[in-house]
Amino acid sequence: MNLNILIIVSKIKIPIAPISLGVFFFVSWLAFKIVLYFLPAGKNNNYYESAGEIFEFLTAYVFFLIGIYFFKMRKENIMGIDIKDYLT
Repeated sequence: MNLNILIIVSKIKIPIAPISLGVFFFVSWLAFKIVLYFLPAGKNNNYYESAGEIFEFLTAYVFFLIGIYFFKMRKENIMGIDIKDYLT
């Protein structure tokens, strides 16, 4: 992580989620694209919006997991600290 960004994040105390949870945003997007690929062409627009709903659900679930992570770590003083720095 860039040193300037790390300093700003430490001063503002922005929580930084681990990359292992952030990867699931990519998985959510990938699932969205796969569902769009397998949907047949020529259907009503509402038919294709179901893929967007699946994407929204998976993204909300990832945010839920990140929220649980920060809830479990609430007694630790990790706000504004990169997880790699915290573990070492």
